[in-house]
Order: sequence, then structure tokens, then C-alpha cells
Amino acid sequence: MTTFSNEPNIPRLSVPSTESTITQLLSALKPLVSTEEYDEIVAEAHSFKQHKIINLIQKHLEALRGDILPRNPYLILKQDPYSKTLNPPTQAQRAANLINSSLKVVVSLRNETLKPDVTPKNGNPLSMNCYRNLFEITRAPDIHDNAHHIILKKYKNINDSRHILVICNNQYYKLEVLTEYTEEAYEKSKTKHRIWFGDHDLSLILQDIIDESSEFSTLDSVNNSIGSLTTQTYHVWKQGRLELEKSNAKFLETIDNALFVVVLDVLNSPESVQDKTKVISYGTSELQPGTSIQCGSCTSRWYDKLQVIVTKNFVAGVLWESTSMDSTAILRFISDIYTDSILKLARNINGSDIHLSETRLADLINQHDYITMDLKLDIHFISKSGYSVDSFLQVVLQIANYTLYGRIANTLEPITTRFRDARTELIPVQDEEISRLGKLFISNSTPSEKLRAFRRAVSSHNERYRNAMIGKGFERHLAVDYLNEVNKDVAGLEPIPELAMIPHLHIPSLTNPSIEKIFSPELSVSNCGKAALRFFGIPPAHNQGFGIGYIIHRDKVCITASSKHRQTNRLLDTFKSVVNEIKRSIRQDSNFLLQVADSEPRKSELLSFKS
Repeated sequence: MTTFSNEPNIPRLSVPSTESTITQLLSALKPLVSTEEYDEIVAEAHSFKQHKIINLIQKHLEALRGDILPRNPYLILKQDPYSKTLNPPTQAQRAANLINSSLKVVVSLRNETLKPDVTPKNGNPLSMNCYRNLFEITRAPDIHDNAHHIILKKYKNINDSRHILVICNNQYYKLEVLTEYTEEAYEKSKTKHRIWFGDHDLSLILQDIIDESSEFSTLDSVNNSIGSLTTQTYHVWKQGRLELEKSNAKFLETIDNALFVVVLDVLNSPESVQDKTKVISYGTSELQPGTSIQCGSCTSRWYDKLQVIVTKNFVAGVLWESTSMDSTAILRFISDIYTDSILKLARNINGSDIHLSETRLADLINQHDYITMDLKLDIHFISKSGYSVDSFLQVVLQIANYTLYGRIANTLEPITTRFRDARTELIPVQDEEISRLGKLFISNSTPSEKLRAFRRAVSSHNERYRNAMIGKGFERHLAVDYLNEVNKDVAGLEPIPELAMIPHLHIPSLTNPSIEKIFSPELSVSNCGKAALRFFGIPPAHNQGFGIGYIIHRDKVCITASSKHRQTNRLLDTFKSVVNEIKRSIRQDSNFLLQVADSEPRKSELLSFKS
């Protein structure tokens, strides 16, 4: 069986009906808008289903291959298995191990021998097409388009992408790591490539890179910090790429065609969980004493590609570009590499552009908090009490936010689906049940009343979760800008008109200003879990929001929250308090049920909850 052999048999992502979309939309918006705004959307609901452009969108969705991805997260790997031995790995050794493990995944994908994913419970095959964009892909602005259009660049010939890009102290190195592909060699060996270096030899090369790049002065390093351009606004980013293509086209192509980026962070040795989170996610921002020269690690990145980051004390993490890469593929990649456990870039680019980009990046880093927490959760107790653990946590976060701010926060959660060419759906977390629960929780209601409302809210979220898993999300009728592009080769399909270019156009619900609230989530919350991972985080979707990532382990939840200097610590403390209060209420409820239990087995089960 090859990597992609299951694709023809995997069902396509189902297309939600317009009625399903409007029902979910009304449910998600009701806690967020005024009564007048809600009544207006309700009045438009029938016309929405009948409008000719909505029907055209429906036809495009039925022809569509693919899905909408969540915002870019980062992942921190657990410590190297040898870190506690008498001979722990060096930075170069850890990086070499991760690189070669990653290359095994690359070669397996190109040979189509990577074992296909299946669902854990019943072994149903999952789509593997998202793995095609895992390596060799670069996000880039469309230089031929005036709008904010992003394209994905990939090599023209397989042999153009046999190297990695190593960034160390803002110095760029091309390192060829795979043998050349030829049909003759493939017929003999049945593999398109072999890996050039063993771990030891590769670690020596990386150590040479570390030693050489460390000889550059801070000023020379800053002058070469072109990676900061990939953090810029669309216009500046686009202009920066145009300038690089004029002056350094060959070297930019080398970066674009790289399999992935390896960042050797020689400046930082993070020890605490908080420091690891900051260093892996964006690096550090530090000014040289007495100057405005940036000497932190934040500029030594290339955010348009998959990045494997290794610090001086061999802490490792992965940062990826979300418009091209699916988080489920990243998880499999990280799980696989953990288990398996020199060309310089020319410097004639406008130095003032780099400085301004670095300054903006430093500002962004200094404006954000990253807080982590380990919380004992009693997974078995929660599950046996009839709660989905993911829904339990999502609802608790809603209560915590409501307790702090006294209002419902618009919240989106990405859900993994099981269809061909599609692995992610979005669901809104908030609804009327959440709204009622928030108000009840800060009132003088009894614990039993709160628990009943909590159970209803969890059940409601779990229903949306399950619907999303089978492709019945809500947002695809609303996010239509990409449909013409992906369906441009579909014969006989009329293009959707550019809505912004039609004067006085009003499509019921679709052009209603209230709809914009759905796509500006105050809370972006995502569940992600693999044994190889320590912490997982996502940035907030906008300046006034929170980005929250969590990993559910057997006996605890590891949660990371980030915000632009909001009460991040206080939100997590409140989250912890609410979890403990709900657990107490469940145990009290178990005490009551124990008194009325009509069988010894049932009493034994309830007693196990209390222990």
C-alpha cells in the first residue's frame, strides 16, 4: 500500500446545506449581537437560501477540493531522550538527529511509502493529500496581483529541492542533504533519494556552521536579517520580495526550493516553560546596550516555510506556515521525527527596510504575553461522568472568560475531519447554552443548577464538534474569496462575481456587517495532542484577543495562552478555578447518585469517581 493509495476510496467532504449554514450562524451570532441585529439576520435568513449568488456559491462548494486552515501555531518537542544521560546531545547533534529524521519522512513521501493515516478507533483511512504541502513549499505574495493575494511556490523539478536552508545568527546556508533523482537509479534501488549524511557527519557540518556564523559581529548579523521581512505587512513583504528577486533571484529561489528551514538559535538556552515558549514561537528581542541595534534571535527566522528550531541547550520546536500546511500533517511529522529520534545569501538589500522590519517585529514580540500551565484533570473521571474532555475544556474556557469580562467571547475551534482533500473544519464555540451558562455561573444559583447548565453546554458543543468531523461546518458559504481560484479549471462552472466590485450589492446575511464578527474571534482555541509534544500554542487572531492551545494527556492538560498584554495569567488562574469547581460539583452529584443507586456495580462505579 502506498501513501496515497487510499485517496480514491476516501469520501469527499460533504457540502453543508444553506439551511444548515444559516442555522449554525444564527446560533453563533445570537450571544454576540444586539437584539435588533439578530432580528435583522433572522429576517434575511429565508432570502439567503434563495439568492442566486448563494446558489452559485453552493455549486462552487460542490466542486471544491480542499478546506480552510487555522492560524499558524507552534509546537515544542519534549526533551531529547538522551538529555538526562551522562552524554547529553549538543545543539548540533540534536539538530542533526531531527534533520535526518525529517528527511526520512521527505523520502518516504516522495517514494509514496509513508504509511497512510487511519482513524484510531475503527481504522478508516484519512486523506493524505495534505502531506503534499508539508515540505518544499513557500508562502509568497502574488506579485502580479494588486489584492492581498497569497500564492504557494513549489519547485519545478524534483532535483531543485534536495537541500535544506540553515539559518544561524542571521547567516544563511544551503546544505544539500539528498542524492539526485534519476529514473535509472530509482529502478535499481526503488527509492528516489538517499540521505547524504549520517547523524554524526551532519552534526560536524552543523557545528562548523555554528562556529563560523558566530564570528560575525552583531552589526554584520543585523545587516543580514532579511528574515524579518517575512513578518511584515502584505505591502512591505511584497516589496521586499520584489527587491530580492531583482538583486538576489538565484538565492531567493534557493530559499523557496529548500525542503525546510533549520534555525540554530545560538543566543538562547531557555530553561523555564515560559522561556521555551517565547524562544521557539518568535525568538527574543534584545537591544545591544546603549544602542538601538537588535541583537536578539527574533530576526533569525524565515516565517514563510516550515521551520525546525533548536536552541543552544538543544530545546527543539517546530513553527509552520498555516496557509499551506495542515496541523494534522504537522502532528504526524513531529511524532515520526521524535520517534526516530555552504551557500551564503548575498547582502545587497536595502538595509533601512530590514531595520524597520526588525523594529516592527521587536515591537510585536514585546507586546505579547505567553503563559503556560500544567493542570491535573482526572481524564478518566471526567470521561466516566459522561463528558467529552475536549468539550469540557472548551466550555470551561468560556466560563472563565465570562467570569472575568461579563460577556460572551466569539470563539472559533478548528476540528479535524476525515475526508479526501480536507482535514480541518471550523466551529463556533459560543451559542445560547454557553450564554445562559455564563450568566448562571456568576449568579447565586446552586451548584446543581450550574452543573445541569454546564452539562447542556458541553453536550451542545460536542454535537457541533461531531457535525464538523463529518464535514458539516458553517463557514464555507461565507468565506468565498478563494472559490474562483481553486475552481478555475472546472468546466461549465460560472465564476462568482467579485462582490466588492458590484455597487449597492446586498446579499442577505452574506453582506450583513454582523457576519464579520464571526471571523474576528476574540478567543482562538485549539486542541492538539501527541506524546512527543510538551506544549502547543497559537497566537491571538487579533490585538484584543487570546490564542489558546492545549494538549490533553492521560492525567493532565498542558495549556498555553497568549495575548497582547491582557490578563493572560488571570484567565488561566480563573480557568483552573472553574475546572476545580466543576469537578467538585460532579463529585457532589456522584454522592447523591450513590445514595439512590439501585445496584452494587453502579455503586462501585460511583465510588471510583470519588477516589
